[in-house]
Amino acid sequence: MLWPGWIHASLAGDQAGLRKALHRRLKELSGKRRFGCRRLHLLLEREGWPVNRIKAQPATDPADRLQAGTLYRIYREEGLTVCKRGGRKRMTGAHAHGDSAGSEPTTIAGLRLGLNRSGEPLTGERTTNDGESDVIRWVFREFADGRSPKAIAQRLHKEGIPGPRGQLWRDTAIRGHRIRGTGLLNNQFYIGRLVWNRLRYVKDPAIGRRVSRLNPPEALIITGVSEMRIIDQELWERVKARQDQIDQEPRVTAIKATRFWEKKRRIHLLTGLSRCGTCGGSFAAAGQGYLACSAARKLGTCTQRKSIRRSLLEEAVLQPLKDWLMQSEAVAQFIKAVGEETNARSGNASAAMRDGRQSAP
Repeated sequence: MLWPGWIHASLAGDQAGLRKALHRRLKELSGKRRFGCRRLHLLLEREGWPVNRIKAQPATDPADRLQAGTLYRIYREEGLTVCKRGGRKRMTGAHAHGDSAGSEPTTIAGLRLGLNRSGEPLTGERTTNDGESDVIRWVFREFADGRSPKAIAQRLHKEGIPGPRGQLWRDTAIRGHRIRGTGLLNNQFYIGRLVWNRLRYVKDPAIGRRVSRLNPPEALIITGVSEMRIIDQELWERVKARQDQIDQEPRVTAIKATRFWEKKRRIHLLTGLSRCGTCGGSFAAAGQGYLACSAARKLGTCTQRKSIRRSLLEEAVLQPLKDWLMQSEAVAQFIKAVGEETNARSGNASAAMRDGRQSAP
């Protein structure tokens, strides 16, 4: 049985009406229970909607063809995704606090094993790691005392302390983005506050990729988890005061005034291709027109600290190509090889066509 709105829109041939009808029907199906996109697709198929989860499904009659876009895109536009429900439940339930019931939970490899207040197995509950907590407190104290994130990261390398996910420490992982709440120094979980729904993700049509956008303050969901606090309030306020001081420095305000993040960076000939001969790390811009080893400048793990002018490096790459590849003998050999390959492919295609004609009844 087709839904009445679908029949009316089909007879009218109104594509805008089809899209509005699909929006309304998706909301109605998700009103009583929040289904996933795959389940909604099955329900719509039973009602006769000619749509696919990935793209619009072609129909015989142009009036029955849904040109409005993909089902999944509409599903996201209407905010029907079910993933947020689980996050919201964890934020407001026992998962956020790590509460347990009858038996005392056991911690093995960072995972809490036991039962919660409802008698259900613990899944994904947080717990503190004393060794890593000491490192975090040390980073906070060093920054509050005037050390830069870059100097702190290099000190951690020298001490042999592994970074996040076992990788090397970087200054960006420590300072992060203050407004977005990223980075070690901006993580409110260390003061017993669990913040959820800070970011949303949308697709940028210019680049075809998902980009993050900051949600308004009223959309944030903040839950207190005082038992997880590892940074005292006095140390947290000292860190925030130093961040305020850095933001008010003339050098920082001048950089922010340029709004460099809105400008597209120029891609050069050897962007992402040049490597350090000492450590194998990538080269990065070091001042205007210069390249240097990123591991030596930012991480302090390489001894090659010299920089090289970008124009000289590009000339060193291009000049041998001009001298070797553009010689008359090399050019003649190249033209001959291309001609032979082109003729061979043409001959194979002609032979295939002849064989096909002869085998045809």
